[in-house]
Amino acid sequence: MVTKEQIDLFIKYDGDLDTFLRIRSINDRKILDEDTFRRIDLIVQEIIRMENGVLESKYLEKIQTDLKDNEIDAKIIEILYHKFGR
Repeated sequence: MVTKEQIDLFIKYDGDLDTFLRIRSINDRKILDEDTFRRIDLIVQEIIRMENGVLESKYLEKIQTDLKDNEIDAKIIEILYHKFGR
């Protein structure tokens, strides 16, 4: 499960993995690892596709289930889409 704190760090580093790996603090390393960063990046890509309406209904249902399983609610979807989807 992805936490709100991990998403906040992803946003702090503007979704840029290279920047995250180079300048993250020790505390940030404890909260967010590289694999979870990549996972959030995939979630963001799925949100963008979902919000842009370019998915088949079967795939859309899978993404919605994945988002729910990761406790990504409508507010977080909106924040991520507005930050990275434009």
